[in-house]
Amino acid sequence: MFEDLKKNIKTYNNIDYTELILFFLGFICILYATYMAITYSGQALCDRHSFRQTQTALTAYWLAKNGFSFAYETPVGGFPWSIPFEFPIYQYLVSLVWKITGGSLDIVGRLVSFFFLLICPLPVYYIFKNLDINKKSLYIFCAILFSSPLYIYWGRTFMIETTAIFFSLVMIKFFIDAFFKNKGYFLFSFFASLALLQKITTALPVMVILGLIYGVSIIREIYKSGLMNYMSDRIVQKRFIKFSFSFLIPLILAIAWTEYTDKIKLLSDFGAQLTSSSLSSWNWGTFHQRISAPLYTNVIWKRMFFGNLGTFGCGVAIAYLFLQQKIKVKTAVAGSLLMGLLPLFLFSNLHIVHDYYQSSCLIFLIAAVAISLSEGFKKTKKLHYISLLLTLFIVVSNFSIYTSNYYALVTHKFTVENTSILEVAETLKNEVPQDKYLVVFGNDWSSSIAYFSERKTFTVPKWYAAYDKISSSPESAFGEGQLGGVVLHTKIDSPTRNQLKQWAFKKNWEIINVADWDIALPKVIPSRPRWGYSHIESKTPSTDIVHSGGEGHIDTINAARPNQNTITVHNLLSVQGWLADSIANGTIPDQTFITLQNNAGNIFYAKTKKHPRPDVAKYFKKSSLADTGFTIKLALPKTMTGQYRLGLAYVRKGKLHICSQFNLPITIVSERIHDKK
Repeated sequence: MFEDLKKNIKTYNNIDYTELILFFLGFICILYATYMAITYSGQALCDRHSFRQTQTALTAYWLAKNGFSFAYETPVGGFPWSIPFEFPIYQYLVSLVWKITGGSLDIVGRLVSFFFLLICPLPVYYIFKNLDINKKSLYIFCAILFSSPLYIYWGRTFMIETTAIFFSLVMIKFFIDAFFKNKGYFLFSFFASLALLQKITTALPVMVILGLIYGVSIIREIYKSGLMNYMSDRIVQKRFIKFSFSFLIPLILAIAWTEYTDKIKLLSDFGAQLTSSSLSSWNWGTFHQRISAPLYTNVIWKRMFFGNLGTFGCGVAIAYLFLQQKIKVKTAVAGSLLMGLLPLFLFSNLHIVHDYYQSSCLIFLIAAVAISLSEGFKKTKKLHYISLLLTLFIVVSNFSIYTSNYYALVTHKFTVENTSILEVAETLKNEVPQDKYLVVFGNDWSSSIAYFSERKTFTVPKWYAAYDKISSSPESAFGEGQLGGVVLHTKIDSPTRNQLKQWAFKKNWEIINVADWDIALPKVIPSRPRWGYSHIESKTPSTDIVHSGGEGHIDTINAARPNQNTITVHNLLSVQGWLADSIANGTIPDQTFITLQNNAGNIFYAKTKKHPRPDVAKYFKKSSLADTGFTIKLALPKTMTGQYRLGLAYVRKGKLHICSQFNLPITIVSERIHDKK
């Protein structure tokens, strides 16, 4: 009995509590990141870098519709719709999962992306194990990775980054097998090919470092045994051939894919401006950028060291290199540091411009820090506690930065009511037939409208060589009768709103306004109002009426600035502006209405939709006034004709306030504009 008790006491005393703390720390971080990814997976792709997210999603959408093709469609650049970049591994997986599960493509894309991040610790486990690295390093790695603001946020976006990272980590795992155990060459080459094809800017720096490690090992062996002895060794010869093919095959495939995509892009004038040679300076950057302050202060320091590694994380790893004697571990730390930093100098412009690009390489710096901290637990008791405190500090720092800089972005709900691009897309989805195409101006060549509207578009950027031709003649982008609509952001200088109106008049089309966008569409029959238009009512919103109150402005009526001249409208009326109950008190209406009063004194009311106005809040320095904006698209009944006065009203705390200061004359004519020939 006493012997058993002694054994239990000995086992209890041998428990490594530090290891338990690190395990649970890593587990909690994984749970939190997973919770955020799943809970907010339904967020519309309007958050940061919507440009890239919707481009990836658009490819996945049309892969699901059309099936797999090497010349896959990303219909944002006009006919023939194909402008392939990366090999669409992630996009095709998403399309397959979406077709099987149904539901929201946004959710599937975000969750598949996070899934690849979630399984990244698996190859890392085997990498650490094969290099005889302290197993605490895996727990530290997970804690830092899944507390990192960069990965909690970008890991759940609709992008290819995590897939490329996972393939790169598996590639490293099998490289180590080949290097130390002389096996796994095929799998190394296979996953290197997948990584390069999925995203070459992620995988290429990793392959460069692995090639460097192998090259250094060859030089060391030659130095030890002599060149002739080394070259005459048949085992060495076979090993060299295996490694050579393992490296060459992925590189040849990547080059072949790039050549193929360039040929496909050359099938259109737009695609010709997006070939690898055309984008060379954009991808590789310039020498000046490699020595510029933004690279060091903004990218390396702010985004990586300060934002995700507790400021001094890499300093710990570098210091470790001078203290550690084990060559395997030392090489692992040095290699990880190089893999984390080399991409910044290879693709400097991409890293300066895109704040998500660091997700391709930060994971290697995290590995270097994790290994260094875990080795500290093997040293003196003092270093043991320092390593634990440093790990906790990095995790707490990461969560603090995530909470202040990212949490609100992840939890924000983008809707048709508060996001103009979604409102535009919903209008197009309901107004434009699926077999018709769109021309879009003022959205660079972003895929957002094409993706959200589920329509093929030519979204024309200002840098397109034939921009002037398309802007003056949008129908020239497609064949006869294929154009279904022209979308124009009202703030761009070419084409202007007047130019679009003149074009629409010649084509016998009409223009509707949605937030900051004008949309030219073929005219519809009078009996069918445009989608999304409200209807006017004669019922008074409240019996408790006050003929005073309200401060605000009517910005536009049918996309034009109002004045005291009578405005003539037909069956469609759109109004935008803002209205506060009291600017001084920062109070806002519960519901805003536009009013139309006829000559008999009868007042008709129509509910408006809220529209964010941060400019109003900023001007008056009151944050609550950001919710004062309103917008309405109104379908007027055929019976409503003659002279009216357009005004505003609002309900607050049950009282209806008639804003008498808004009293604009309008004439509603019975003749419908779309009946004219």
